[in-house]
Amino acid sequence: MSLPSQYVKVIEESGTHFKQRPDQADKLDDKDKLYVPYGFLIEVKHIAEQGDHYQITTVPSIGGYKQPRYTSWYVFKNHIKLH
Repeated sequence: MSLPSQYVKVIEESGTHFKQRPDQADKLDDKDKLYVPYGFLIEVKHIAEQGDHYQITTVPSIGGYKQPRYTSWYVFKNHIKLH
């Protein structure tokens, strides 16, 4: 299912990870995940369901310190709210 452009807000109180693959964050290298804190809000131009994750395309690209910037991420469905 593809949804129109909207915003994604992190609702998990401990934060969550945006990931390059829909795997458990602890199984991914640091370069393949980005910790995102509670309350973080970002515009997305594409959302698609992938099992218990959403694949999102962010506007703009995001990344961490000494980490590549990406526009395509996976995030666990229960950790975000679509706006």
